[in-house]
Amino acid sequence: MAQIPQLGNDERSMRGRVVVVTGASSGIGAAAARSYADRGAHVIVVGRDAGKTALVADAIRGDYRIADFAQLRDVSQLGANLLESIDRIDVLVNNAGAMFERNELTVDGFERTFQVNYLAPFLLTSILRVMLEDSGSDIRVVNTGSSQAIGVEVDVDASARGTAPFSKIASYGAAKRALTHFTERFDRTTPDNVTATIAHPGFVATAIVRDNPAQLAAMRDGRIPDSILTPEQGAGPLVSLGVTRSTAELHGKYFDRYDEHPVEAASNQAVSSDVWRRSVRLLAASNLTTGQISTQ
Repeated sequence: MAQIPQLGNDERSMRGRVVVVTGASSGIGAAAARSYADRGAHVIVVGRDAGKTALVADAIRGDYRIADFAQLRDVSQLGANLLESIDRIDVLVNNAGAMFERNELTVDGFERTFQVNYLAPFLLTSILRVMLEDSGSDIRVVNTGSSQAIGVEVDVDASARGTAPFSKIASYGAAKRALTHFTERFDRTTPDNVTATIAHPGFVATAIVRDNPAQLAAMRDGRIPDSILTPEQGAGPLVSLGVTRSTAELHGKYFDRYDEHPVEAASNQAVSSDVWRRSVRLLAASNLTTGQISTQ
């Protein structure tokens, strides 16, 4: 089994490299942005809240972009802006995510949790694909996963349209399972200079946890005190995957923090390809996305 070196071990130089971190106005994303900046990278902070996002960017002397992943127009415009304003991306960290209490459709007609956690990063990464492939010899796409994906079988069409049985945990798990399949498929079909990985950051005290009654109850009664991590600790694997010197054993893999954790069917190429094709068809139905996503 592969293992990610923890921070401080066998790191490549990040000085002068360009790192884009989504969902970086607070929590794990903000911590990851700070950690990359501390290593000399130029970080582009992406968030939904303009005030919070600007504060994070100012603190690390980076740039920022505003995008709401519940609106695919924002995601499409973000991708176009990055293509126009920078000439390379060394690390793309797809961290933006959220849980929602109700089964609600976005303005794009997709179930909100599934769109924010899966369809939006799928679209953004696809728009940036050629730039990533052309950016150099060692480019990383790092996706934030979740243990909620374990044991889940995702029906992309039903999950996206909001017709699957809904709970916020089930919808979140389906989105993260789809993202796991996307990671495997993207890594397999890009040139060897691009490495895509996905990591569960652990049980972190972020807004997602604070909005989860069951997890809050477990925190209050002491059932899980040893597993609660700070945002900085949670960001560790997401940064390690971007800064580790060697990616030879990391391509397309899922990690539970620093340890590889094979997810059932995640390595099944036929399943990953089917999830990809269905996702492309869903997104291609929008005029915003036509022609921006490869079906290959």
